[in-house]
Amino acid sequence: MNGTLSNHYGPNCIGCHTTGNDANADNNGFDDFGFVFPDTLFPGQYDNMVAQYPDAMMRARIQCESCHGPGSMHVGAANVMSVTLAAENCAICHDGGHHVYPAQWRVSNHATMSTVQTRAGCVQCHNGAGFVNYIKNGKTPATQDLTEKVSITCATCHDPHSVQNNHQLRTMDVTLTNGEEVTGAGNGAICMNCHKARQNAVEYTNNYLKNLSTHYGPHHGPQADILSGKNAITFGQDIESSGHLAATVDACVRCHMSPGTTDPDGNVILVGSHSFRMSEDGVDNVAACADCHGNFGPNFSDKKCYINNTADLDGNGVANGLQIEIEGLLEQLKERLPQDADGNVSITDSSVTLTQAQAAYNYFMVEDDRSMGVHNPRFVFGILKASIEALGGVVAVDYAKDNMPEDFVLSQNYPNPFNPTTTIQYQIPEGSNVKVVIYDALGKQVAVLVNGYQNAGTYTTNFNASNLASGIYFYRMEAGSFVKVNKMLLLK
Repeated sequence: MNGTLSNHYGPNCIGCHTTGNDANADNNGFDDFGFVFPDTLFPGQYDNMVAQYPDAMMRARIQCESCHGPGSMHVGAANVMSVTLAAENCAICHDGGHHVYPAQWRVSNHATMSTVQTRAGCVQCHNGAGFVNYIKNGKTPATQDLTEKVSITCATCHDPHSVQNNHQLRTMDVTLTNGEEVTGAGNGAICMNCHKARQNAVEYTNNYLKNLSTHYGPHHGPQADILSGKNAITFGQDIESSGHLAATVDACVRCHMSPGTTDPDGNVILVGSHSFRMSEDGVDNVAACADCHGNFGPNFSDKKCYINNTADLDGNGVANGLQIEIEGLLEQLKERLPQDADGNVSITDSSVTLTQAQAAYNYFMVEDDRSMGVHNPRFVFGILKASIEALGGVVAVDYAKDNMPEDFVLSQNYPNPFNPTTTIQYQIPEGSNVKVVIYDALGKQVAVLVNGYQNAGTYTTNFNASNLASGIYFYRMEAGSFVKVNKMLLLK
């Protein structure tokens, strides 16, 4: 009402921004009392409305009864105010119009998960109520079974009673099972509290004879461990990590919730955002990668990763996309591990050696991560390479000794805004014809900074705009199939 939080707040917003507003019910709600929406909004208008319409304004804002239902008789009575984690409780307001989160959530694995559990050992992640209890109890695992199966709903991740964290998230920190804390995950830390390995890799594999099982391994969700490059078996090697965790502000959220909610026609986008999906009907959401990696093709499997100036990581003579190369390395590792009658890696009997158990843990860790290396290319390559070599195999590709780039990168210019010069840095993981061109806001070419063949490496080029007017400019880089455009601002 004070007009300070929105420039379009109007009468049509009242339904969700008050308590008990329901024209079809005589429920002592906001609409059951006199109120006329003011012609203008300005600081102090809220207090004016309270003075003019005191009864209605007692039901203004989103109060307890908005979610818990009428509570006028709950004191000392049997019909206590309802408590539910059901998504429908939030969808009453957060569905349609400005919000489409429930529509996206309904197609997510959180909503459709078939693995909702009630057992105490599982409810921490496989039951919405179990996760809430886990956070409320100081991240102490449950000791008793639950009675009801609850999906991972809105109120599982968002605490409607607290504004302590961004977006009312229930937690903003995470510690892996081996005791290591993940830093720099931002809002994505809440995801990592479940999407992490259930085991301390070293302790678990050292005691593998006590852990022989058809379920041997990190237990299906080691994404946090992979992304942070921790809690795997290194076989004494120094395993490097790629920069995804550091480069993606808010970690999981940066990619799995991109690009947004609706398309230009107002249709709900069923990838990214609260669907958390990276593909729909077989179409990959490569737009989530474009800001950093440019246009590399329509599929994630098209994206190559270069280590020591080659993308042929599995050594089969063909440089495929990262996911295909990692699949090749997994197959090489699988050939050296015990298998059951169906050809699946099996760590179930005492004939397994410690080295096999350790290598198998890494195998399952990469397989269960499900990104086929995307979350942390160099780390995944490193633990697979170390595992294969520990079992007597050879991986021809080694880590670069001179920190050669593993990817095409066009960085943001610095400084930005600038006057009149700025520096542009870029990386190329293999020798390529490189072209860097500057355009004005109308698309007119104003300068060519680079145009020629360059070996793999990291480069910088300077742009002097002393003869140009202030405004927005764009710089475009082409190198092989890589194309990327960034924006910069000249202020004189």
